Amino acid sequence: MFTVLLSMVAIATAVAQKSETTTYSLPFAAKEIRGFCASNNRLFVFHHPARTLYASGARNTLTPVESLEGWAISDVAIVDGTPVYCSRDRTLRVVNGKVIAHPIAGTTNLISIASVGQQMFLLDAGKSPSILCLDVRTGKQNFRFAYDGINPVDLAVTTGGLFVLDMGDRCIHQLSGKSGETTLKIQVGPGVSGGSGGIVFLERNRLYVHEGDYNRLRPITWKTEPNLVSSWSMPLKMTFIQESDNESETDKSMVEFDVPIPTRGFSQVVSDLEWSQQPDEVVKDKFGQEIAVFRDIAIPPGGHHELRYETSVYTRAVQYDPPKAPLAALDRIPQEIKDVYLSPDPIFSLTSPELIAAAKDARLDENGTEATDVRTLIENIAWYQSRRFTYVMDDTWDDSQSVLERAAGSCSEYSFVFSSLCRLNQIPTRLVGGIQLADYGTKHESSGFHRWTEVYFPELGWIPVDVTKFDDGESESRDCEFLFGTPGYIICLSRGGIDNNALGSNYYIRRNYRGGRRSRRTFVVFEPHESYATTNVPITTP
Repeated sequence: MFTVLLSMVAIATAVAQKSETTTYSLPFAAKEIRGFCASNNRLFVFHHPARTLYASGARNTLTPVESLEGWAISDVAIVDGTPVYCSRDRTLRVVNGKVIAHPIAGTTNLISIASVGQQMFLLDAGKSPSILCLDVRTGKQNFRFAYDGINPVDLAVTTGGLFVLDMGDRCIHQLSGKSGETTLKIQVGPGVSGGSGGIVFLERNRLYVHEGDYNRLRPITWKTEPNLVSSWSMPLKMTFIQESDNESETDKSMVEFDVPIPTRGFSQVVSDLEWSQQPDEVVKDKFGQEIAVFRDIAIPPGGHHELRYETSVYTRAVQYDPPKAPLAALDRIPQEIKDVYLSPDPIFSLTSPELIAAAKDARLDENGTEATDVRTLIENIAWYQSRRFTYVMDDTWDDSQSVLERAAGSCSEYSFVFSSLCRLNQIPTRLVGGIQLADYGTKHESSGFHRWTEVYFPELGWIPVDVTKFDDGESESRDCEFLFGTPGYIICLSRGGIDNNALGSNYYIRRNYRGGRRSRRTFVVFEPHESYATTNVPITTP
């Protein structure tokens, strides 16, 4: 195997040095768990089918503590050494074998409970979600404030602050203890879906999230920077593989490949690529994307060919918080950015009267109020498209006019239309293509190739907006972590746009087969990087 130096970007220092994290796998199915809490270095898990609270003990074994047969339990906390549960509009305790209910005035749907010191916090997910703080000794309400997020599912509290897991944007919100306003959004990364049981502080007040997809607890760390928070990160080994077979018994097949070279970005660092064969040349398209070119590859009758590259990639989750810059700030975008990323490429149909009218309508929110700042304008465009379009997984990459007419499209077509609506509102966009990984903790194959968009925000530069994943198909709900954010489990393979002299409309490989009868398969193999040790501790039942 030849090592071809295609980039001067080295893998991040965190990859080069040995690092380690500990996860905890759980013995119950994700949807069977109704709440976590911790006290005195013990993990407590409520198993809903058995209506039983379990606690970790010696050798990480869960043993039953008490049962509440017949009661609907949402969550549990340890308050003054005693388990306290929340259920609908009340809290519950078991005293001398009997369940004692304590109604909480003004609540309808208590779904989470947490405690620190002499304070007990309750999350009421009623019509207007709110958080209550009660005095543990007196039971009196200290304060109550409205929750400003989308879909809260769990809360956790420590002496350092109050945190809420919100499945509306798959972020953990850190809240102000005085006003309840969100002061920080932290992407939770992969594995956290609707089956997540929540968040919990373990191991010297380290925050863990329940990865419902993999049924384990994973620690959350984060770093704040101006206008963004980066969180989940992981070094991975990535192998891109293009398999080609010539099924003809008599004719050879000639093949050409153009393969984009993954580059460093705000959410990833990529090491030099090791190719299975040297490219004939490395070129750049008109957007500056590097492309490895392979020509005159002959596959004999009945033959097989495999092109691959291996690399290390350090990926991280990023959540931007763009300021509400006035629309006049668009005038300050550098001219060289406008010249390239506002250009009327045919795929965007920018002269279409229907698209021009749609771009004007997209400036308005659902109440008919027109955006007066750049952030709100981008949000309005994303909502406008998601309310009117249906995602269809197919191989068609039609232009924006055609996609607008049928109001349905693939991820590429979603990105084309979103780019059109933004460009017609003077917001530069570029297309991004990549691959989505599954369980970062195991070796696996993925063919989940995906395309999204980046918008150029004044003073901040390029920010991701994935309108396909933002549109989750429900009329009043959206996956808002993909609006100005990326969860870190989608690796970028190329950035720029359509260049017919290079990749064309392709974003992960361009293939040209001549002669023979070909069959092909393109996929990526992911596995944990050897520099990063993930220790998984199984927590079992007797």
